[in-house]
This record gives sequence, structure tokens and C-alpha cells, in this order.
Amino acid sequence: MGPITSRTIPVEAVYSTIGEQSPKRVDLPGQVSHETIVRFGQPTAFIVAAPDIGGAAEVAADILSGRRPVPDPVQQDHTLWVVLCFGVGGGYPPPYALRAIRLSGNHLLVEYAKSRHPPLTVDMRPYVFWIPLDSLPAGRYELQLREVGSRRTSTVRSQAVQQL
Repeated sequence: MGPITSRTIPVEAVYSTIGEQSPKRVDLPGQVSHETIVRFGQPTAFIVAAPDIGGAAEVAADILSGRRPVPDPVQQDHTLWVVLCFGVGGGYPPPYALRAIRLSGNHLLVEYAKSRHPPLTVDMRPYVFWIPLDSLPAGRYELQLREVGSRRTSTVRSQAVQQL
């Protein structure tokens, strides 16, 4: 077995349904109800394969709406994307912001910050992020979250990636 490789994925490369300064804005296509997203309860994350952000958004919408299951294993026939969904909330200020994304071996750790201010708007919107990974070696990956300032890391999902 070779050495564990690690890399940082810049937050500026991330796409999101919210209009923060760093992430690029994307809307979920189709009909994804807020009730469907809320059913996850806790944040959820999963890996999908798609040729571009539009394709990744379509796959995420299908999974979040229950029209298709999370693929396990993911067939690596396109770019890999981690989809991270925090649920729904008011639009301003955004309740979540990504701070750091690190891939080390088979562990992807996403550090995020929660807003300390209550929402000033009552509009409800989904909070979904797409993190481009390009490609990964075949194997099982642990998708982990940690709130900034917390020592507790939670594994959200373990998911396999297969090469074609």
C-alpha cells in the first residue's frame, strides 16, 4: 500500500445554493420540496459522478427528493462531486459557511461554521454544497463534518468509489 496522500480543496472551488461570496451559486433543478430535504434531519453528504455542475445538481436533486438512492458504489465515469446538504433555512444571513475541505487518504473532512445570528429573512431555501473532487482512487471513503471550534468529528457517510 502506498503512502497516504492528502490535499486541500479550496473553498473557492465549491458550488452552493446560497449566495455567499466564495461558493459559486447553483439552483437545484426540478421539484425538490423543503419537506423532502428536512426529512434528513442531520446534515447529509454523499459522492456522485457527473460531467459538470449541472449534472451533479440534477443527481443531487434526484437523491434529495427520493427519486433515486445514494449510489454505493459510485461508478467513476465522470468527475466526482461530494454533495453536502445542511437542510433548509432562512436566506440571510446564510446559516452555514464552509471553512476548510481536506482529503487525507480515504477521509474527506469538511469544516464549517454556523451563523451566530438568527435569520433576518423568512424565506426558506435549501443549503446544498457541491465539492468537486475530480477523480479518486478506488476504495471506500469516509465523509466527515466538523463545526469550527469543535473537537467532535462526525462521519456522515461511508461510500465506495469504483473505477470503470
